[in-house]
Formats: sequence, structure tokens, C-alpha cells
Amino acid sequence: MTRRTGSVSRGFTLLELVVVVAIVMVLIALLLPVVNKARYEAKVVACLSNLRQIGVGLTNYAMENEGWYPAKTHGELPLPIPSLNACPEAASPSMNLSDHVE
Repeated sequence: MTRRTGSVSRGFTLLELVVVVAIVMVLIALLLPVVNKARYEAKVVACLSNLRQIGVGLTNYAMENEGWYPAKTHGELPLPIPSLNACPEAASPSMNLSDHVE
């Protein structure tokens, strides 16, 4: 019989696996608030962009119609015109809606 020399390959111990799982959980806990803040700020930016597009559309309409804006109603159905407070509050002062509205 021949005898094999060298070390025997073993798997990870339970303690090593628990430590790795704990480190991964700490990293997730640190990254979660950052991801949520980025998601919130993306919603604010998208909302401000939508309001800007509505304003550009209304301005173009008024320019083509001798300064008249569209009526509040169209037949029986009212047109939905969002208020300036439709967006969530901006997370940073540079993203404040009042800075962009004249």
C-alpha cells in the first residue's frame, strides 16, 4: 500500500462560516440606508423632471394659442394638474423645488 503524503483538504469550520455570514450582514446593514437614500432622491428628481415637462408643455401651448392656457376642464372630465407640492420633499437643499420655479 502506498501512503499519501501532504495535508488533508478539509471544508470550512462552522465558526468560519458564522464569521463570514456576520461580516456580510454588517456590510448589508451599512449599505441599506445608502441605497434607500439614493432611491428616494431618484424619485424626487423624476418628479421634478415631470413637473418641469408639464410646465414646458403648458408654456408651449400658451405660446401657440395667443397666451391662453388650456381650460381646467375638458368636456365633462377635469384635467389633472398636479400641485407644486406633488413631489416628496427634497433631501438636499440643491434639489429644492422652490429654487427651480420662478
